[in-house]
Amino acid sequence: MVNRWLKEWFGKEESLDRLEEEVGKEILPPEIKLINGDFTQDNTIPENSVDLIITDPPYPEEFLDLWGNLSEFAYKVLKPSGFLVAYSGQFHLTRVMVNLAEHLIYYWTMAITLPGGTQIVNGRNLMCGWKPILVYQKPPFQKIEKTFYDVVKSPQGEKELHEWQQSEGGVKQLIEIFSKQGDTVVDPFSGAGTFPKVAFDIGRKAIGIEIDRLSYLKSKERILDDKTKI
Repeated sequence: MVNRWLKEWFGKEESLDRLEEEVGKEILPPEIKLINGDFTQDNTIPENSVDLIITDPPYPEEFLDLWGNLSEFAYKVLKPSGFLVAYSGQFHLTRVMVNLAEHLIYYWTMAITLPGGTQIVNGRNLMCGWKPILVYQKPPFQKIEKTFYDVVKSPQGEKELHEWQQSEGGVKQLIEIFSKQGDTVVDPFSGAGTFPKVAFDIGRKAIGIEIDRLSYLKSKERILDDKTKI
């Protein structure tokens, strides 16, 4: 089912039928895979096979249980000492961190700057200029080989495909810190497909999982269109 917000965001209700016809059966390059489904029920990714999970789960309180599900999923599919890197909001940050710690080891909290630095948080009467990036690791703990800076400067925001879309430039920096060429990178909340697209573009094997059919098809169309421009 296509929710009301997606109908408004992508313009027309019939866009789902159009996308099904135009891209539903199209084949992506073998190095990138998009899955239309629920990551908590996915059995296509082998255990201990993923080098990096990088994702941007929904932040509202009603989705907090998903962070515990994400911790369990990461523990199952990550290689030993593999990393989970997750964008997070700040309202429920302490509860998010408790949920992630159910199966993973806390590594660090990074910051990604928000373009303009003037996001108004009415519930706290402040202007927020950064977003937490939570870094967790599957046991056993292992120090990352290369030294990295814990502040990422994000380019201008990109929201043309999804309300919660993140910038390609910001996620590119994170993927380069926590993975290397040829690694397998997974996003269990792939939305508009930004994270798997960037991982693929910089030489990683990418997997995106998206539960909403319309978002899945839009992300697939985006990646197919990008490949025709090469």
